[in-house]
Amino acid sequence: MREKVLGILHRKPVRVLGYVSLFIIAFIIFFYATFPHHMVGRIFSLYLQRQTKGLVYAEGVKVSFPLGLVIENVAVGDVFTLRDVKLSKHIFSPAVSIYGHTLGGTFQLEYKYREPYNFILNAKKLNITMLGLKERLGMEIAGEADVEIEMHSSSSRRNTYDGRVILKLKGMSVSGGKLLDIFELPPLSLGEGVLKAEFKQSVGEVKVGRIEGPSLKGELKGRIFLKIPVEQTRVNCVLTIKPGRELEKAVREKLSFLNLRKFGEKGWRFSISGPLIKPRVNPL
Repeated sequence: MREKVLGILHRKPVRVLGYVSLFIIAFIIFFYATFPHHMVGRIFSLYLQRQTKGLVYAEGVKVSFPLGLVIENVAVGDVFTLRDVKLSKHIFSPAVSIYGHTLGGTFQLEYKYREPYNFILNAKKLNITMLGLKERLGMEIAGEADVEIEMHSSSSRRNTYDGRVILKLKGMSVSGGKLLDIFELPPLSLGEGVLKAEFKQSVGEVKVGRIEGPSLKGELKGRIFLKIPVEQTRVNCVLTIKPGRELEKAVREKLSFLNLRKFGEKGWRFSISGPLIKPRVNPL
């Protein structure tokens, strides 16, 4: 029997390979067609909600071949939504790749979930208006942002991270309105901005932090102390603002109780400290 099989393989190798290939393709199609996509998608959505304590919700989850998911929408609280998300598992490494659209732009994420950890995020042309800041601040902030984040496990200290964060802002403007229901601000043109921070053992040094436009110039210096989970991250920075004439006139009378002082060309200075998500801001 063995000699007969070997003889067929020797005489008709192309035909045999064709039959094998046809069988494999038919099996893959049958497996994909009968796979319980809806059940797996539901399990994944419930797992995601449980792990994020209800902060993240996914809908329209489908399994893609060979090791991936396609998700129509992923809601992150009431802040923003990820659309057309494609998640794929790397076959030979403990890592995943995620692609999708959000805030009118695109994002790409590479994440290695075993030590040494690695996290790379690139997001382009994010529409800041779509963050819905008007409901929180009382005025509309418009502009476009590019974000680059690269973090990896520190080789010199366990449970700490090295890397960098780059944020670029373009065409920033404020529509004008009542800021935090305290005082009226005129429309402002904030221009362009950039933030670059380099991290060593989870301590980030702000190398470049500035925004410059017709209505104001601002500079940020200080440190960022990265923690996991991220909401425990803390900051200790100094923000210097040199307002344009129109902004200074609108703000000075309303904030006279803060004893803001002019330092020549340096402008107004504020300390920003405490938790990143809700820092304390005090005049210097």
